[in-house]
Amino acid sequence: MRWNGKGYDNNNIVYGLKNGKGYIKEYKIHGELEFEGEYLNGLKNGKCKEYYPYGILKLEVEYFNGFASINI
Repeated sequence: MRWNGKGYDNNNIVYGLKNGKGYIKEYKIHGELEFEGEYLNGLKNGKCKEYYPYGILKLEVEYFNGFASINI
């Protein structure tokens, strides 16, 4: 089945992209969450989270047009 740009939970849409804009979750091949955040014009844009294996939060990042701005 091809990915239609939407994620489902119990048959309800919980995230998705429409025309390159929206909220998305990216998973590694074994189903572990790797990234979740906002997209605009097909690029990461807004607040995002990146994860280590086993769902451990790696960092929270603010993206602007695909580029990360990390506050330490």
